[in-house]
Amino acid sequence: MKRILTVTALLLAPLAALHAGDGPRQKPNVVFILADDQRFDELGCTGHPLIKTPNIDRLAREGAVFENSFASSASCLPNRTSLLTGQWERRHTVGWNSGSALAADPWGDTLPMVLKRNGYTVAYLGKNHTPGLRHWDFDYYYKCQELYDHIHRLQPQVLVSYKQGLLGTEDFFAPEHKAVENPSGKPMEICSTLQEKSWGYNAQARHISTDEAWAKLAAASTARANLLLNTGPLPDGSIPEEHARVLRELGQRIRAEGWPA
Repeated sequence: MKRILTVTALLLAPLAALHAGDGPRQKPNVVFILADDQRFDELGCTGHPLIKTPNIDRLAREGAVFENSFASSASCLPNRTSLLTGQWERRHTVGWNSGSALAADPWGDTLPMVLKRNGYTVAYLGKNHTPGLRHWDFDYYYKCQELYDHIHRLQPQVLVSYKQGLLGTEDFFAPEHKAVENPSGKPMEICSTLQEKSWGYNAQARHISTDEAWAKLAAASTARANLLLNTGPLPDGSIPEEHARVLRELGQRIRAEGWPA
């Protein structure tokens, strides 16, 4: 019984503190930072031997790290929508190739809109790419061009790429899956996948063969383009063996035959 009473006292103490004093209660600031497609082990605080993330490491050191936490989806768009809505992808239905978007009512119940109804000033900074996101509902909306400019000010050597393009001011022209006419005059980076129509790992999707990957590389080489082959990690963070095998065989073929013409 003593243990239960002790836990209860600890839970009630912060609530009582909120009511202390004569002044109005101060709402806490809420800052939500999402590192898009961030692997759990690509951080200094999780033991990566090369990557340095001192600011995130400080947040981990001075805050809390949840070591048994999982993304709701293996790709960025549906997972971002889940974080906004608190719903699984099968409920909000906004995913890759779904053709759906958040309607007005579910958008009104997202985290930022609930905060706004409760007296908060709300802002959105950086990438959104959430169909149905109503940027005009934010008190401050940080447009992508401002983000690009900020990146270039901080690190002029960094090149910005955005799959399919967003503003046309990116450093790369980035079509999906195949080369297309490039009116921009910028370097082309073809974004494709190691599974058919799947940017994250999909147990039902077909893995492309080494010959198919070689054909993609040859087509990119003919178009004088970079080739980005996306792989979705398995639940334990490893690369699917089918993808690792294709990449190894591509490397072996390049060493034996040279770069495809």
